[in-house]
Amino acid sequence: MTEQAKKDRKELSDKNNKLKNAQKTLI
Repeated sequence: MTEQAKKDRKELSDKNNKLKNAQKTLI
């Protein structure tokens, strides 16, 4: 896996974590 792909994957997981946290606060 390339460094760029690793970086993209990390950014995606960070976004997903933020979304999950936001959903928790809404409930």
